[in-house]
Amino acid sequence: MPVWQESWIKHLASIRIGTLHYRKRYYTYRRTIVDRVPGCTYPGTQDVFSILNTAVKGINAIAKKPLVNYFNLNNLFHDLGLNRVDLLHLFNGVNLSKHHRWVTSFETIVPRLTSTLEPRDDRGIRNPAFTGMNSLAFKALAAEKCKALLPLSLNARDAQVSLLQNAPAALADTIAAKMRVLHPPQQALIQSYDDKPKQDGEKIRFLFVGSSFFRKGGREILLAFQQLVREEHLPLELSIISSISSDDYTGKITDADIQWARTFIAGNPGWVTLYPAMSNEFVLQQMLRADVGLLPTLSDSYGFSILEFQAAGCPVITTNVRAIPEINNADTGWVIEVPKDSLGEARYRTAAEKAVLSDVIIQGLLRSVREICSQRGLVAHKGRAALGRVIREHDPAWYGEQLSQIYLQALRL
Repeated sequence: MPVWQESWIKHLASIRIGTLHYRKRYYTYRRTIVDRVPGCTYPGTQDVFSILNTAVKGINAIAKKPLVNYFNLNNLFHDLGLNRVDLLHLFNGVNLSKHHRWVTSFETIVPRLTSTLEPRDDRGIRNPAFTGMNSLAFKALAAEKCKALLPLSLNARDAQVSLLQNAPAALADTIAAKMRVLHPPQQALIQSYDDKPKQDGEKIRFLFVGSSFFRKGGREILLAFQQLVREEHLPLELSIISSISSDDYTGKITDADIQWARTFIAGNPGWVTLYPAMSNEFVLQQMLRADVGLLPTLSDSYGFSILEFQAAGCPVITTNVRAIPEINNADTGWVIEVPKDSLGEARYRTAAEKAVLSDVIIQGLLRSVREICSQRGLVAHKGRAALGRVIREHDPAWYGEQLSQIYLQALRL
């Protein structure tokens, strides 16, 4: 072991990993960064863009409408060197300051700006201009102070490579060389499928979890289960944990859409139950109780809830968008094949595409649930495989070891 590495391991407890103060308790930060390396401390940091972000949100709140777009402010960082940290670890962020060494984890691409995310061509390929703020951000990624880029998935890595296809060769090569795929950790909730709570009754219990109800396939679930219960009289129980919000970038969700979903659920108390946003402990307990999880999503960068379902020995019905094929397959669950572009995003850009996508998801749900009801033993078989997969491939201790090595390399003097 190199001397520099021995030195840092001995002083691991003194390493200060800076994270954004206002995002420190965000789900993605807690899942991938904060407290993931034992011994490190994680002080919250302040920066110019965070202050601007807060100010813009305040202006919009006073105006009661979005006068100023603050999206880019979420994903840029510059602290003028004022934070006393050894290393910054951002999520979807780019550090424009030259004062700190830094790494960033990301779910799709970096820099994550309105000018890099869109537009896309028919294949889903992005072709951003390498000028202005884009240029500053790309140069920061290539700079010596940026020590590692950590895509959550192979899909995110490929999206980043695609983003750089028209960049200057030296810039693209430097950035690409810093990438290392690091899937998120997930603590198993049980060690054996036999540890799942035993439930009485003949009904098969399905569970959906997600605030972005419509984007994650909530409408399609209700329509499919309506047919399965009312017309085919299958013994199903559906629980939904969701605030049923209008947060859906795949299309405009109206108050009428939200009211439709709430009215539908309220009108079918015999087989569907709605829980509003609940504590994480409650969600995990419901996952342990469930037989099958549901995430027939129209769009998702990763699918963290899949890992949580699998950690509870619960196989999941999913689509095959973005990174999901990396964490769910026909051995561990059920997969609905949907029309996709070259980077794995479902095709939903036009009303016609979205109608086709919705119908494909409904038909996939019908097919999967019918198979579950006709071959009940598949639930336990796939549940065991799902639990085994998440234990093998998302071990928190292994993740912490990998991240500690990344930090040690970044802090090499």
